[in-house]
Amino acid sequence: MNNDGSTAMRRRWMKGWAGGLLLVVLIASVPVAGVAGGLGFGVPFYTLNVLPALQQAPAVIDQAAQAWEVALIAEGLPPEVAGELAEEIEAVGDGISASIPAWTAGTSGILLQAVPIPHLGGALEFDLPFVVLDTLRFEAGWLSDAFALTALRWAEIDLGSGVWPIVVDWDEAVLSVAPEVRSLMLSTDVAKRIGLFIADIDLGFGVDWMCGRITPGITVLGGEFQETLGVLISGLHLETLRWSAFAVHGSVGIGIGPPFLRLYARIKGTVPISQSVSGGWPVTLGEFSGSVGMVIRF
Repeated sequence: MNNDGSTAMRRRWMKGWAGGLLLVVLIASVPVAGVAGGLGFGVPFYTLNVLPALQQAPAVIDQAAQAWEVALIAEGLPPEVAGELAEEIEAVGDGISASIPAWTAGTSGILLQAVPIPHLGGALEFDLPFVVLDTLRFEAGWLSDAFALTALRWAEIDLGSGVWPIVVDWDEAVLSVAPEVRSLMLSTDVAKRIGLFIADIDLGFGVDWMCGRITPGITVLGGEFQETLGVLISGLHLETLRWSAFAVHGSVGIGIGPPFLRLYARIKGTVPISQSVSGGWPVTLGEFSGSVGMVIRF
């Protein structure tokens, strides 16, 4: 009696387990709009064109050096000494000016127009009940200086002194530099995914919004001409740099791996609809963005 009861209980348990598994499989196999099709984790990025800022740098540095020389003389420094200090700054601008032709030619020039800004992010995919477009995707990414420093430490990249913030002794003054970086990107698109057993490819289009800022975080302590360094820093436009852009994109992506877990790479051609920048240095949205990572599909 007890053995029969135990056997019947096991049979009921196995039937219930099998029925539940079958239900899960059936639900997962039906493409219903609004049901999540996948969850992604990776590194989304957009690019910035910094070439105009580089080309502007020599003139900005020269103007800042001249303003600093005037401020030093006003503080009582002999003109010849003030001129020598200003020439040190101008030499930096001259070096950049001499290097611009080499930096802007070939591959380096292309890279300056598409400097990648990587983010830590994720994505949600939803199945759509259409033939031409079968995937709706939302993606977001976040970047901060804390994330960047952690990534550098994980990669075992030497930061020089190994101290943050960076501290520089210069002409009896101490400069503390602690840049703050923030960036956010949001993207949504619809795509057609062509799936095979070990790979898939998707073609899509959508919209993006990106914004970011860099605050140099420069503090000057001590030094006989501490206040005049403020004139130099101001002349170099080392205030907070901010940018934002709204854009449309077309994308091509490829995924490799089993159907439920794939590594992917996606590249987007980006066209800005509107963008703004403030802070004294001209940067614009680059022509490319994208993401790499992995996606778990249900």
